[in-house]
Amino acid sequence: MFKDDDKQNEGENVDREGTAPPRQGLRRVMLFSFFVVPFCIAALGVALFTGVCMLTMDAPSISSLLDDVRHGYSNKRWQAAYQLVALLDTSPPVRLSEDDVARFKDTFAEADPNTDQEIRQYLALAMGCTRNSAFAPLLLNALATEPEVSKPFIVRSLGRLGDPAAAPMLATYLGDETPSVRLESVIALGALGVPESVGALQLALEDSEPNIQWDAAIALAKLGDGAGQPTLLALLDRAYLATFPEIDPSETNRILGVAIQAGALLNDPALERAIAQLASSDSNMTVRQIASETIKYRKVVANQNLPISLEGQGI
Repeated sequence: MFKDDDKQNEGENVDREGTAPPRQGLRRVMLFSFFVVPFCIAALGVALFTGVCMLTMDAPSISSLLDDVRHGYSNKRWQAAYQLVALLDTSPPVRLSEDDVARFKDTFAEADPNTDQEIRQYLALAMGCTRNSAFAPLLLNALATEPEVSKPFIVRSLGRLGDPAAAPMLATYLGDETPSVRLESVIALGALGVPESVGALQLALEDSEPNIQWDAAIALAKLGDGAGQPTLLALLDRAYLATFPEIDPSETNRILGVAIQAGALLNDPALERAIAQLASSDSNMTVRQIASETIKYRKVVANQNLPISLEGQGI
C-alpha cells in the first residue's frame, strides 16, 4: 500500500517537475514579448523624437526674447536678456529692423534701474553688440541716473556703438570714483577714436590703477599720440609684467601681443627695438609670431590702425 502511494507521489512529482519549466518559460516569453519589447521600442521612439526636435528647433527670435524680458517671470526675464547678448554678439553684427530697435528701447526703458539691474546690464550689452548708433542717445541718457554697478556695462556698449557724439560725456567718466567705470571709459574712447579725447586720455596715464594707465597708452597710440610711450615700453617687458603676480602666463602673452600692435602704431625707435627683440628671442612662440608679423606689416603698410584693445584685462 505504501509502495503504491509512493509510486503515485513519485509520478506526481515527475509530472510537476516535467511541466514546471514550460510554464516558467512561457511566463518569461510573455513578459518579454508584451512588456519589455514594447517598452524598448517606445523608449527608442521618444529618444528619436526628442533628438529630431532638438535638431530642428528654431533658435529664439529677437522679438520673442524681448517679449520674455518684458512679460516673463523673474528668472526667465534675465535669462532672455542674457540670450540676447549671445544671439547678437556676432561678426558682422546682426542688422535689426526698425521694429526691433523700437522694441529694444521700450524694453530697456521699462526695466527698473534699481530692481532690474542685471536685466538692464544685459540689454545694454546686447545693444552694443548690434553696433547700431541709434541706441547711443538712450544709453547716454541712462548714464546720468544708472546705479554705479551698471555704468561699466553701458559705457562699454557706447564704445562698441561707435557714435563719436558719445566721446565728450565718456571723457567725464575718466574721473569716476569706480575703477571699472574709468577703465571702460578709456577703452571706449580708444574705440571711438575721437581726436578731442587725447587730452583726457593723457590725464588717464596718471591714474592710480595700472591697467587704466595701460589702456590709456593703447588708446592714445590708436589716436597717433605718443604720450603713453613709456607705458608701452614697460608693457613690452616681461620683467615688468612679472611684478604683477595676479597676471598668469597666458594673460602676460596676451598683453604683450596687444602692446606689440599698439607700439607699432607709433614711429618710435625705442618701441621698434623692443618689438624686434621680442620677435627674435621671446620665450613664447605666439608672441614671437605676432612681433614678426607686425614688423612685416609695418614695412608693407605704414601708419595703419590695427584693431587693438586690452578689453577684458582684469588685475
